[in-house]
Amino acid sequence: MTLPTIHFNGTGADDLLADNRAAYNAIRAAYDALRKTAPHGRDYYPQSEEAIQHAVDEYRARLTALHGVMAELDHIAMHLMGVK
Repeated sequence: MTLPTIHFNGTGADDLLADNRAAYNAIRAAYDALRKTAPHGRDYYPQSEEAIQHAVDEYRARLTALHGVMAELDHIAMHLMGVK
């Protein structure tokens, strides 16, 4: 991961950290909202016996993707706090 370098002509660490935290909080809110969309078998059984498992796999992939973004933002925040 390419991390920002704090220097005189660049954006200040406080501003970068504030923006990073805002992005993290927004992704976290999306993650929490997404968790409420977990598939339920009653919504998939008319399609096929396998449909619910496919839906669950896709749901988990979405959660994993958002979790990955949060982990990256956390890594950037830790870097920014270390260079302040």
